[in-house]
Amino acid sequence: GNIPPQLGSLNHLWILDLSSNLIEGTIPLPLANLTKLISLDLIFNKIKGPIQPNIVSMKSIQALSLSGNALESPILDSFY
Repeated sequence: GNIPPQLGSLNHLWILDLSSNLIEGTIPLPLANLTKLISLDLIFNKIKGPIQPNIVSMKSIQALSLSGNALESPILDSFY
């Protein structure tokens, strides 16, 4: 299945680990609303498409794990 965009409304979420769940689709933009999220782990799924700059530039994120997917855009471009 896909990552439900409704997860973006869980304002007090600190850690989101959805690794190795055969998740498809893209990373929903509402995840950027998780202002307290310190760890986002989406490794080893079937997520595709661009990595949105608002996901990469989340100020609270200390650990972002996206390997093992079919993501398209280079992360470093989001920082410039």
